[in-house]
Amino acid sequence: MITPIRNIVVGVATLGEDDPGGVRQGEDPVLAPAVALARSLGATLHVVHVHELPAPLLSAWAQYAPFVDPDFRTQYCRDQLARLERMTAGHGYPRIRCHSIEGSPGRTLVEAAAREHAELVVVGATRRGRFWRNLLGTTADRVIRGSPVPVLVVHQPFVRPVRRVLLTTDLSDESALLHDRGADTAARLFGAGMELRTLMVVWFDALLPPPLKEDALKGAAEAELREFVAERTRGGAITPRVRFGEVPREIGREAEEWHADLLVLGTHGRSGFSRLALGSTAAAALRGASCNVLVVPRAALRAERSEPADEPVLARPAPALA
Repeated sequence: MITPIRNIVVGVATLGEDDPGGVRQGEDPVLAPAVALARSLGATLHVVHVHELPAPLLSAWAQYAPFVDPDFRTQYCRDQLARLERMTAGHGYPRIRCHSIEGSPGRTLVEAAAREHAELVVVGATRRGRFWRNLLGTTADRVIRGSPVPVLVVHQPFVRPVRRVLLTTDLSDESALLHDRGADTAARLFGAGMELRTLMVVWFDALLPPPLKEDALKGAAEAELREFVAERTRGGAITPRVRFGEVPREIGREAEEWHADLLVLGTHGRSGFSRLALGSTAAAALRGASCNVLVVPRAALRAERSEPADEPVLARPAPALA
């Protein structure tokens, strides 16, 4: 039985009123896909806008000279929250909860996911906002590294239903756990009946000869991968696929050539998560992907939840449309 997803956290950087020319008059492009996903699941969507004070001078005043305006920080949070509520109200989904939080975007989104008992965090692949312009290189990295739940990186609006899901593995024990968690999460998000394909990329250092001839190496890899997927039937067979080459590049090529709707990656590495997996393979595959990417962080296997920081937070339901 598939456990339903009840709570989703989405990070929204851009408040459309000040950024004309974008989606829905400057609205953050990740919001509409997140609302559509939450609506399809009947889930509560926690829309989190993380902000910094608008100028170093005002920040210094608020922190070191409270006599200038002791309520400055709280009032700024309220103003940001009001703008966020006006923006989300246009989507007409009553199960939206808006949060205005001052702090570091990556850390704050992870804390929000733990606080709201979210089963999924949604972030955008690119940002236009002043503070989130380099999201994929900074904020998304931090969210993925620290998130206690899977992270959906949205490159484009979802075309429902999601039919083709490309999973990845290197056949290690941890990779198998991440693979299975990713397949389960995809089923919880998009239902049964998907076409699943599991990709293993065989790579060897170009400076060293491979231990076997390419045909023998391919045959051995395919045999191991067939055994791996044979143990994982989910209402239908999973198709095994082996490619040779640089791992991130071949993942991107397979997703594009197969016209995958969703790519599923697990973040792990024998040389350390942040240095190897996220620093090279997963991050490069994320940047090169043309489809949406579901990332299962190592922390999601442990289901660890951090304690929220003591930051100014304002939250209330967004006003529902009549």
